[in-house]
Amino acid sequence: MESESPGYRWNRIGGAAGLLSMALLIAGLATGPNKPISANAAIAAIVANVSSDSQMIAVSDALNLLALIPFLGYAVICAYGRRAGSARQETPWAPLLAAAATVFAIFAGLDALLETALTFAARQGSLAAEPELTRVFYYLYDGILMPGVAHLALAGYLGLIAVGARVGRVGPRWVAWLAAVFAVMALVNGIVGLTVANGGSSPLAPIAVAGFVLVTIISCVSLLREGRRATTSQDLVVEVSAVS
Repeated sequence: MESESPGYRWNRIGGAAGLLSMALLIAGLATGPNKPISANAAIAAIVANVSSDSQMIAVSDALNLLALIPFLGYAVICAYGRRAGSARQETPWAPLLAAAATVFAIFAGLDALLETALTFAARQGSLAAEPELTRVFYYLYDGILMPGVAHLALAGYLGLIAVGARVGRVGPRWVAWLAAVFAVMALVNGIVGLTVANGGSSPLAPIAVAGFVLVTIISCVSLLREGRRATTSQDLVVEVSAVS
């Protein structure tokens, strides 16, 4: 029993890291103005869009970037952590989950950095001087990177969470259906971001993001409970041994 303690301790760390990540992400989404416009809009409109509320955009992007660091820690621990009553099997699920979360984090981070760069360039007056290049970068920011590739990776993450929940690797089993529904939404949104000529996303985008936050929070709570359950079990064993 004592040899399992470090593994379950990591579960608690992973759960706490995931909750911290979601708190930072919610704060970032709440502080950032969400007023996307078409990449086919006039350059003056694009410049005005990315330069408005520039300070809040910088705060939002910083919070979103910070959120990705504990999220990656949570994802790795969620993939490789111990599960009470679940047999450890050598399957591709763990590395695939970690990879999907990493790809999502990379492209979400690139999108936040690109938004910050566009905002800075707009304040310096550089965007208006290069209209075609500005349009390309704006489409990259509000289309290809996010929701495009990032939401495709998000769909993979949610789909793998659904598989893990179904076989008892992460969270309660009913989360499998919840994660699967949100995975489909993220998939649709990613395809829209990559295929629509003027960028943007589908109306499912906010729902997919909310589902991502909800499913991740449930998974984090499950990790914390695994660690607490293991600690309680060890305390009981110690007390019984002392009495006997």
